[in-house]
Amino acid sequence: MRGNIVSHHPALLLMYVVDSQGRSLRGRSFEEIVEKCMGFRGVKLDRGISRSDWSVEYLSNDQILQVSVDAYVCFKLGVSARL
Repeated sequence: MRGNIVSHHPALLLMYVVDSQGRSLRGRSFEEIVEKCMGFRGVKLDRGISRSDWSVEYLSNDQILQVSVDAYVCFKLGVSARL
């Protein structure tokens, strides 16, 4: 069941992420999850970009960069959590 939910909504996998000691990181910021799980500091999602218009025909370079970072992190965390 998890695989189906996560494959349709990748951001939901952040609910299943745990730190190296098995403690849930649910409710933590994207930046904190990336730092604790992947070792990268300062990786953030910009709220302004997140709230921008994603229904436009052509996304801005900032939107493309942000969605690429989000997808990469979700993929890597999903692989490591085997979701």
